Amino acid sequence: MDERENSWHQEGQKAGEHWRRARKIVASLLAPLRTLGRTLVGGGRYVPAPGWLPSPRSQGVRGLIYSAQAFALVLGVILLTGGDAMTTLAADPGQVLWSVLLPVAVLLGAQTWWQRRHSDSDPRRWVLLAPVAIVAMWWAAIVVPWYDLVRSVGGGIIVLVQLVIVVGLVGAGIAAFLRLRDTTPSVEKHRPDLLADPAIHRTVQGRSQPGGVLAGEVGGQPLHIGTQDRACVIGPPGTGKTAFLVAQLLDWAESGRSFVVNDIKPEILEIVRERLEAKGYRLLAFNPTAQSGEGYNPLDDLESPEAVGELASALVPPADDAEQSVFIESARDLLDALICHLRDAAGGASLPSLRDYVAQFSDHRELLRELAASPSPDARDLANGLRIMANNERLMGSIFATFQSNLRFLRFPAIREALAASDFTLADLCRGRVGLFLQFEESQQQTTARLFSVMMGHVLRYLIEHTNRAPVLLLLDEIGNVPQVAGLVQKLNTIRSRELPTWLYWQSREQMQPYGTKNNEGPNIIMGACDLHLVFRLNDNGTAQWVSDKIGSVDRLVEAVSASEDPGFLSSEYTYTHSHSLEREPIIWPHQLQQLAQGEAVCTYQGLAWRGTATPYYRRWPEFERR
Repeated sequence: MDERENSWHQEGQKAGEHWRRARKIVASLLAPLRTLGRTLVGGGRYVPAPGWLPSPRSQGVRGLIYSAQAFALVLGVILLTGGDAMTTLAADPGQVLWSVLLPVAVLLGAQTWWQRRHSDSDPRRWVLLAPVAIVAMWWAAIVVPWYDLVRSVGGGIIVLVQLVIVVGLVGAGIAAFLRLRDTTPSVEKHRPDLLADPAIHRTVQGRSQPGGVLAGEVGGQPLHIGTQDRACVIGPPGTGKTAFLVAQLLDWAESGRSFVVNDIKPEILEIVRERLEAKGYRLLAFNPTAQSGEGYNPLDDLESPEAVGELASALVPPADDAEQSVFIESARDLLDALICHLRDAAGGASLPSLRDYVAQFSDHRELLRELAASPSPDARDLANGLRIMANNERLMGSIFATFQSNLRFLRFPAIREALAASDFTLADLCRGRVGLFLQFEESQQQTTARLFSVMMGHVLRYLIEHTNRAPVLLLLDEIGNVPQVAGLVQKLNTIRSRELPTWLYWQSREQMQPYGTKNNEGPNIIMGACDLHLVFRLNDNGTAQWVSDKIGSVDRLVEAVSASEDPGFLSSEYTYTHSHSLEREPIIWPHQLQQLAQGEAVCTYQGLAWRGTATPYYRRWPEFERR
């Protein structure tokens, strides 16, 4: 009894195994139809299961298998059409060749158009959709006798065209097969460039203000920001900052308004001189270390005791050591008293005359007695305060040493000559069509460092106090390569309503550190005071990371495909699972900011961020390129 049951059990197992094998064989034979169904339902996203070999890894073999499946499907449809189709096949193979291969050519053309329009480059779609096109055209060939019309042109032409089509299709097929990749399982992340989004560009252009300052191009159109805005530009040498600055200058000059440029090369003046003079501009070059150029005495434009006090504070800057504060403050009082005394007693004062006046005295007590008898009440008050400390020789010696050290630049004859008298006044800037070029050359930086800081702070203060004028543009090129400008941080936060658009050009955020007392305080204050940030290609990681963080992050769509395999007798059955998820990442990575093209810029302004172009002047005005 037990042997009989075991025999029945074994026979049942064999029958079940034969049944499963039969199912696998049938499934393999029906693989082309199953592939077509998946294609129609899934929009071409399903990968056809290889029906004639078990899971081939070779891309070429897989391509041949896919083509064999497509051919089998077409042949099956031809057989299903009945005797007419078989008669046509036997009587005129050329018609079959034409009817089958022509739709494939049409399909490839349509697929190429689809790929360019929708950025869909999956070559598997070509193979999957081929049977659909061939079947449709085959039925059309039977119903419509178009072939007879074409054939009347001449058999030779038909054969030639067929040959060209065959060769072309074979080449296209080989290319498609070589592009096949084993992308299952696969992960695809959607990464549209949000900074180049046309919708963002249109929004940015909607905020452009005619009559403002050129801020590059967006979507091929110039963008201007308001005259109340301040801007921070960052880019290493050679990225096109100065060429863009010149373009801003020339664009601004179209309106006939005045400007001030920091030209430390110096080179900007010579580039724009001919064009601006033709527009009626008066161009002023203040270069304290050159024998040529205009002279300027900053003391001539001091119109209040507060202005004198600020100039004295700029000439004698604060020290890092708190113990030096008494020497600093006393040296400022001495300088303030000297300026007030000479203006009232001699009818005018300059920094060289002030130095010569002090050199007349051999003792500090004698100088203080002279100041205490000054016709200027301000000078008398300050001198009397200093005389209290006159008995402390050591203290007075330190005060005079501090005073002399901060005026050391006056020992150079060229600087003394440049500061002795004025060939212009800052009031000229308020009248329009005046350009002032501050040419504190890089090669003389150690000599003119203190003077530049004083001069730049002095110009800022004057234009802040005198607002009854048209806007005056300040373009401070290479501001990070010159000494700290006195009062720059404080003035940036107070000039918004002064019609004084100020653009600061840096090489990195690290150059802003001297404007703060703690790490990153200076960069945060300066960039926080600026409305527009524009960066060229960056070299340092710190600036790139800061800009990337400022622009923000976005959720990217991630599409994943996973596959499971069910091995069969002749083929393997695959099950594909599609999933979608969101992944947070920066809108622009730091390394992408270090890969920007020449003249390309990433900008932020009023909560918007975009990728634009800082067009150099010789591109916008081709006549400069021909020189």
